[in-house]
Amino acid sequence: MDDILLAVPNNQINEILDNFNSYHDRLRFTVEHVDDDSVNFLDVKVILNDGRIKFDMYKKPMNSGRYLNYMSNHPIQHKRGVIIGQLDRIFFLSHPEFHKKNIESMINILLMNGYPLDTIFSTINNRITKLSSRKNVYENIDNNNESIDPNRRKYFTIPFMNTVSDKFNTTRVV
Repeated sequence: MDDILLAVPNNQINEILDNFNSYHDRLRFTVEHVDDDSVNFLDVKVILNDGRIKFDMYKKPMNSGRYLNYMSNHPIQHKRGVIIGQLDRIFFLSHPEFHKKNIESMINILLMNGYPLDTIFSTINNRITKLSSRKNVYENIDNNNESIDPNRRKYFTIPFMNTVSDKFNTTRVV
C-alpha cells in the first residue's frame, strides 16, 4: 500500500490510525491533515469548498515536466498520444473551474518538450471534437441519441517500425 485517502471525523483519526497500524508490524500508516481545506493525493489536489469536493491537478515539486520529446524517433501517433493523455487527465480529473489554467500549463510543458504549437492546438481541437461526440457505452448510443452501427470498422495494433508502420496508415485491411 502506498497512499490511502480517508475522510473521517477529527475525533476518530487516532483510533482509525491505531487500528490500521495494528494489522502488521511492518505496516506503518501516517496521517496528513488537511491544510487550507485541501489535500494532495497522488496527482490530484482534493479541495473542500463550502461542503463540496472539487478536484484540481497536482504536480509534486520534483516533477521534471518531461514528456516524450517531439524530436525523438517515435511515431507521430505516440506524440499526439502524449497530448491526448495529458488533456484527458485535465478533463477527467479536474473541475471545469481549473481547466483553463491546467491546459495553459500543459501547453507550456509541451512547448518545452519541442512540440510545435500547431500540432498541440490541432490535437487538442480534434480531441475535444471526439469527446463531444463520444458514444454512450452504457446505452449503445452516441451523444446525438443515434444507435451505434454494430458493423463499424474494427482496429488492431502493430509494433512501430520506422519505415514500415506509416505504410499501414494508407492500407485498408478488410
